Amino acid sequence: HMLFIVALLLVSSSFWSLAKILTGFTIAHSITLVLSALSVIVLDNRIVDIFIAASIIYVGLENIFWKGAEARRFWIAAAFGLIHGFGFSY
Repeated sequence: HMLFIVALLLVSSSFWSLAKILTGFTIAHSITLVLSALSVIVLDNRIVDIFIAASIIYVGLENIFWKGAEARRFWIAAAFGLIHGFGFSY
């Protein structure tokens, strides 16, 4: 999880950008963590682990190959935050 956060923050150019990225990730992460902990949504932990690994690879590749990544980084952080929330619930 920490590697994912570091990869997300590498392209940030300002404090405001950092705050938006972390907020998007934290809100989404918290939503799925609560839903999973309360057994509202239950996913197989092997699938969650695969998606978490894939999200780290995706963000790393995005950092290398796509230079305009910061503009959409909030939405990437929020989308992958949903997946990462399931990871902490197991």
